[in-house]
Amino acid sequence: MQLRKLAALERQELINEHDELAAKIADYEDILASPERQRQIVGTELAEIVTKFGDERRTEIVAYDGEVADEDLIAEEDVAVTITYGGYAKRTKTDLYRAQRRAARESAAPSCVPTTSWTTSS
Repeated sequence: MQLRKLAALERQELINEHDELAAKIADYEDILASPERQRQIVGTELAEIVTKFGDERRTEIVAYDGEVADEDLIAEEDVAVTITYGGYAKRTKTDLYRAQRRAARESAAPSCVPTTSWTTSS
């Protein structure tokens, strides 16, 4: 195939791609200009989502008759509380808290070195 024909084919592909993009742009501008069309598109997409994911609720919500305190909503778990010289406090779950098997580094900032540590349950 001659170079001239290849160049013409490539040019035609570019022209076709430009025409497709121009048509898409015109369609998007029409969507932005028409609130009715926007509602139609949103309604169609929501209907698709409902048909795909819209099944009956699997959990049952039951009203609680008694009083609920803020403390009742906090899960009971063992934690380690560390306070540094700089006054920072950190709470870490004990299952995530592990002992480091290395010596303390001298280069650590003094405010980052722990002063006090407690283990408790929240």
